[in-house]
Amino acid sequence: MVSIVGTDEVDLNRNHISWVSPLGRALMKSAVGDRVALQAPGGTEYLIVLKVCCERISVEPFRVPP
Repeated sequence: MVSIVGTDEVDLNRNHISWVSPLGRALMKSAVGDRVALQAPGGTEYLIVLKVCCERISVEPFRVPP
């Protein structure tokens, strides 16, 4: 399961991916049961959407990198 977030909220340890990432773009506007194409560097993969939730998630506040 992944959460699609803004580019400044990405946290791969929590499975928060950007809406502009290849996976995020593939999943946008999808619904349960949809088959989506993921254009990956190793080739195209097809995924079946099993669940869609719209809920508030907690994200870490932005910090300037060291």
